[in-house]
Amino acid sequence: MTSMSLFRRGLFGLSLVVLIVMTLFPLMNVSQPLGSTIQPTIIVPQQHTWQTFNRNMNVTTFVSPDGSRDELWHFLNAAQESIYVEIYGINHPHILDLIHQLNASNPSLDMKFLLGWNSLGYTSENQYVAYNLTQAGFEVRWTSNTDFTYAHQKFVIIDNETTIIHSGNWAKTSFPEFQKKANREWSIAMTDTQITSYYRAVFDGDWRNGTAYDISHGTGSPLTYSPASSTYSHPFATAGEFSGSMNVTPIVSPDTSLQGILYCINIAQATLDIQIPYFTSVGDGGAVDDIIDAILAAKARGVTVRVITEEDQDWVEIEQILIDNDIPIVWHDTRWFTANHNKGIIVDGRIVLVSSINYSDNSITNNREAGVIIENEEIAQWYLQVYNFDWGIADCDAMEEVNVYWNPSIPKSSNTINVTVYGHMLYPDIDEVQLDVKIGSDPWSNQTITSNIYPSAEGQLENFFREIPAQPDGTNITVVGRIRNATTWHIGIPMVIRVRNALVTVNQPPSTPTLADPGTVDTDGSFTVSWSAATDPDGTVNHYQLQISDADTFTTVTDEWNTSGTSQLVTVTSQGVYYFRVRAIDNQDLNGAWSNTVDITVLLPPSAPSLNNPGDIDVVGTFIVSWTASTDPDGTVTHYQFQISDTSGFATILFTTNTTQLSQVVTAPNGVYYFRVRAIDNDGNPSPWSNTESITVEVPFIPGFPIEAIILSVAIVLLTTLMLRRRRQ
Repeated sequence: MTSMSLFRRGLFGLSLVVLIVMTLFPLMNVSQPLGSTIQPTIIVPQQHTWQTFNRNMNVTTFVSPDGSRDELWHFLNAAQESIYVEIYGINHPHILDLIHQLNASNPSLDMKFLLGWNSLGYTSENQYVAYNLTQAGFEVRWTSNTDFTYAHQKFVIIDNETTIIHSGNWAKTSFPEFQKKANREWSIAMTDTQITSYYRAVFDGDWRNGTAYDISHGTGSPLTYSPASSTYSHPFATAGEFSGSMNVTPIVSPDTSLQGILYCINIAQATLDIQIPYFTSVGDGGAVDDIIDAILAAKARGVTVRVITEEDQDWVEIEQILIDNDIPIVWHDTRWFTANHNKGIIVDGRIVLVSSINYSDNSITNNREAGVIIENEEIAQWYLQVYNFDWGIADCDAMEEVNVYWNPSIPKSSNTINVTVYGHMLYPDIDEVQLDVKIGSDPWSNQTITSNIYPSAEGQLENFFREIPAQPDGTNITVVGRIRNATTWHIGIPMVIRVRNALVTVNQPPSTPTLADPGTVDTDGSFTVSWSAATDPDGTVNHYQLQISDADTFTTVTDEWNTSGTSQLVTVTSQGVYYFRVRAIDNQDLNGAWSNTVDITVLLPPSAPSLNNPGDIDVVGTFIVSWTASTDPDGTVTHYQFQISDTSGFATILFTTNTTQLSQVVTAPNGVYYFRVRAIDNDGNPSPWSNTESITVEVPFIPGFPIEAIILSVAIVLLTTLMLRRRRQ
């Protein structure tokens, strides 16, 4: 076959295509689909804001190993309608037995169990508990392993009326039988429907996000119980029972834990007592460093600080930091206790924090944790008795094996002050004991107190005391203990007794504003963030602080605004997800709690293309419309959307198409046509429309000859010319 024959066949085929297109679609109106993607359902963890409730309610306090087992059994046995448990781990076989007994005696009792997924030290145990309970017909779920690093919370909701917060798990070492070696843990039970509704919201949100247990997750191994015996006498076996008015602030990680811990430390005026298993993440610039800074600031402003922690779990950094700042740190006793697993704070003997929150950046900012701050002096004093007991028997080798404390913790001007030097670290090799005392600006006085002795908790004559007469209100008394062993003197850290008839009224923070939803997506980089107005209980709100970050943890704050209004215009220059939070600051520069966090996704558009002028008049009926290329500031342009209308306002769209080219061939009958184009980027984000161009199609009319044939003839001539040129080349 000759090349001319091929040319003629190709020309005939091309002409036929043009004719069919013009006959069936004289003016195409086609919009190409951009495709679709099925989006998974994503449940965002509910955020729980800082709220302080003034409640008249009943509270029960109990600690491990003293009375924890009896009290937990008491509350669970009293349940009438429901028990909802959200806990890191369960390894206590007797608790598992109790659950089955409760079900047998009250089959209508609704029980749900939300366990930590892959909880360290509880993997097999949790699997067995989940399997065992599921087989018995209970609902068991794993806490989401994507929402939190670890679900380390430990709380129970009973009959939607009582909430119990534990520092410990439902473990053998947290709820032991009498005189079985176990952990030091704190627990608190609060009977109040409003307080319980807060924790129920936490449970419900985590339950919705949880994963139902399936046997494929593992069945674990049966639980066993063979604890070591202990001679510990359980001095706090009797639970504390309290009723009355109190301020109650629930706190949870990752939402308000740091705020709650800092609130306790920053509000301290005379004494700050901390009991925590460990400090990690020291020097990482995160939440734990914020806590350490606050502790040092409390010491600097005149607060007497004490820390009980775990020697095996402690890192050298925190010991050195505290000792260098004359803050006493002791290691919890291991003779009677398996470990210090408590995470509590007592402030000025009148405020107490009970929680599951460890001092690690993960625990505070990435885990699920739960706790509560109670502002009630009677309750705080109950826990202070336990703390002082632990302080008196703790190892104090970081302080040259000499420890001191006094009673009362914050004496009034009418109180004689009894100061004890604890000598158990050096007993029985104690030859002389002295107490140095400096009252106010008076010179130091030194008194030998070797003969002033009384038995310790262990029953040994190793506690030495000195009584200091009552001192005027506002007096600060510095004391230092000394113990001589042969010719070596062991000298403790100076500690300050603060005589205060009353502590000043604490400035209360303003309420928490609520951020409004700014919308899901912004496409121009400019939007307004607004929030509700806050109130201040004892002053006025001075201004608001709004922060923006690229992470919901706000580890890095990318910008910050201080404004007296309740909205802020925000402009960003790059694409991404932006998170916002706001807090109120009162007229005494006291910060309120951070609000809820909201986010918005910014998808910046590509630049608008520019249409070239296609000419004023077309006499053929086929012409080309072209435009300049667009650029995208944070992605790529994937295609262009081209439109034709018969009105300049594009009220009616005659033709829409998507193309990756910078031009479009248009074939149209006589008339006036308007064109516009816009770019679409890889996020599906459109640019602004280009300028509008127009053209008038005026194909000459030949009587008796169809307009389509004229257009076809012209097209054939044009195509023939084009192909002949290519052939000659």
